[in-house]
Amino acid sequence: RKNRDSDETVVTQPADWSFNGDWKDFVIGRGDNSIFKNSVTPGNECTLTFTGKAILLEGYCHNNGGMAKVYLDGKYIKTIDFYYREEAGIYLGNRAHLYHELNLTPGKHTLRLVTVGDKNPKSTGHNVWVERAMIYK
Repeated sequence: RKNRDSDETVVTQPADWSFNGDWKDFVIGRGDNSIFKNSVTPGNECTLTFTGKAILLEGYCHNNGGMAKVYLDGKYIKTIDFYYREEAGIYLGNRAHLYHELNLTPGKHTLRLVTVGDKNPKSTGHNVWVERAMIYK
């Protein structure tokens, strides 16, 4: 489902994405009932095709976070580290700004995340969490 915040912004939810592999629903709780998608298996993918000129991806980070590679329009962009120190507290009110791309050529684009087996040496797991993307028209 897509929620229109304005004529210029669309907020996507996991239902708007395509998921390949073993992804499970995840709810943080603590008063936040938003549904995230979670994976711990390397090689799993999630893909979002969107029309716009910018995108911002949000998810979750924790002390058992893993890593995922980001691709935009088929081109590798970067690897996201989902690790965050537990003693630092809840990360940004449960949501983490994971990635953004501004000044895209207006039109159709594809964002793809691929989970990898790597992790921060301090992390206790390989979790990757995706919640939503904000598309700027």
